Amino acid sequence: MKKIISILFISVFLLFSCGSKTKFQDLPIEKQETIVKEVYEKIQNGISSIDMSSYTNQANLTEDNLKKLSEQMDKVVDSAIEDLKKSNKDIDFSVLEERLKNEDFKSM
Repeated sequence: MKKIISILFISVFLLFSCGSKTKFQDLPIEKQETIVKEVYEKIQNGISSIDMSSYTNQANLTEDNLKKLSEQMDKVVDSAIEDLKKSNKDIDFSVLEERLKNEDFKSM
């Protein structure tokens, strides 16, 4: 009987401990800073890999081209977020993800 109770207790404990993720904002500041630097580096590298030749000429700055550029930048941000989630599966990045999606990266 004691074995059953202890197994049940351990199972419930594991269920609750494995199911919960640490929130990004609850991490130590140093860890948050490191993660943010890594993400911004990935985003900056992704943006610098976008072919800007069609956007540098004033005549090519049509609304359609600007929309395409914005979509490419969104893909870069989404890719950086997905990489972050894959490498840190035990952390909930919803707050950081929301902030990154609202960030204006056009100045990079």
